[in-house]
This record gives sequence, structure tokens and C-alpha cells, in this order.
Amino acid sequence: MANDRVDMLATAYEAAIKSTLGDAAKIPAEKRMNQPQDGKGHPLWHLGHLTFAFDVIANVMALGGAPTAPAVYSKSFAPAFVGGDAITSNAEDYPDWEEVVSNYEKAGKAVVATIRGLQDADLAGGAKGSPPEAMADFFKVLGVTLASMASHDSYHRGQMNLVAGLD
Repeated sequence: MANDRVDMLATAYEAAIKSTLGDAAKIPAEKRMNQPQDGKGHPLWHLGHLTFAFDVIANVMALGGAPTAPAVYSKSFAPAFVGGDAITSNAEDYPDWEEVVSNYEKAGKAVVATIRGLQDADLAGGAKGSPPEAMADFFKVLGVTLASMASHDSYHRGQMNLVAGLD
């Protein structure tokens, strides 16, 4: 049986991961903590946030998978409105860049592998995991949730690159 929609989603994630890893590799160490203003995301935070999003939102909540990133990512890289810590400009408050890159890649691969195990019919159903009640609407249709999270990756990749270019 053809799984065209599943294949399209998995391919979209693979392309997003490749692009984000490629862009992350080009950001010089001295630009990784650039912020447009205090309290706003720097490239390290954006990359960590994408890791958190793939791991917790896509992999665990949407797909029902096991977490792949350290639990601290849910505090360090989640937005404040879901319980994340305030964004700081102190590099000591975060894991190092190489660790975040490695965990991003690991979380992304887990999402892709789980998506590839789905059937197209699964995409019309709800989340396979247990999202919080406050976010239930976002997880009503698995295919829409997964498409949104692939798009989310490119949104923050753009922010990561824009902020890295600040002087």
C-alpha cells in the first residue's frame, strides 16, 4: 500500500534537518549567543528550541515515542508559556553548541523513523502520545500537527540565521 502522505512528511523533516544542520555548522562560535535584544532568542537557544520541539512536541506528544534529548531541554529551550526558563545571554545557562547539534540530529532522526512507520490513515487521527490538555487542539489531527512542526523548524532556522548575522 502506498504511503504518499507519510513519505512526503518524512521527506519534509529530512530536508528541514539537513538545512538546519547545514546552517548551524556555518554559525561561528562568537555569534552563537547574539540576541536582537535582552530576553530574546540567540542562535543557541533557537537550535535548542528546535531540539526540544522535535523531541517533546513531535516525538513524544504527537508520535508517542520515547524522549531522546536530556530532560533539561524542556526547561532551557521551551518557551516561557509552557514552563521554559527565561532566555539569558549567559552561555553557562545552556548545554554547549556541539551537544545541542548532536541532540537536534538525534531527535530529528527519531521523528523521521517514527513517521516512516506510520500509515497514511494514521495522519487523520489524533496524537499517538499524551499531549497536555491545554494543547489538545494543536494535536487533534496528527498529520496537521506533524506538518506544523516541520514548518516550525524552518521558522526558527530563519531566526537563528538572522540573529547570527547581527553585529
